[in-house]
Amino acid sequence: MAPAWGVRALLLQIILVLVTPEGALSDPWPRRRRSQVNQNIKSPEDLKCGPRAPTASSIFASCKVNAKLHDLVSFMLADADDPDKWPFVHVSAIVDPDSNGTVAAELPGLKPGKAYHLTARSHQRGAVIGWRAMWSLVVVHSTDCRTAAENVTETPGRRLSEESSSF
Repeated sequence: MAPAWGVRALLLQIILVLVTPEGALSDPWPRRRRSQVNQNIKSPEDLKCGPRAPTASSIFASCKVNAKLHDLVSFMLADADDPDKWPFVHVSAIVDPDSNGTVAAELPGLKPGKAYHLTARSHQRGAVIGWRAMWSLVVVHSTDCRTAAENVTETPGRRLSEESSSF
């Protein structure tokens, strides 16, 4: 006598053959080939460090996208000396649909005087955020961005707490 799980599997196979015209061996959810993903979503353009100067603990990044087609831009940073360029800082910026498409964001939590590898990708407006097919291919900044060196000297003058308020 066949084990109970074997009989159940055989019955399920027979039902699938009878119900689906392609038969039980066909995949009911065909997977998209990797080459088909993200081809219709345009990547961000003019990715750069800026518009503001970097601080000792953050870098500012900006890019341009089509504001009518994209609702988010994800800026990502990796250590410049990391051979895999694995991003560890991710900041998403909202794209205003009435804007010219220029998006900027501050990427915080960095070490002073260190170089970072900047990348970005854009998201199709109104689509599911968690589905990778709704994100563009990653665009890479041509040079590394660097945080400012840490300021070790104190600026002469009074401290803010010593200043009197004029309210």
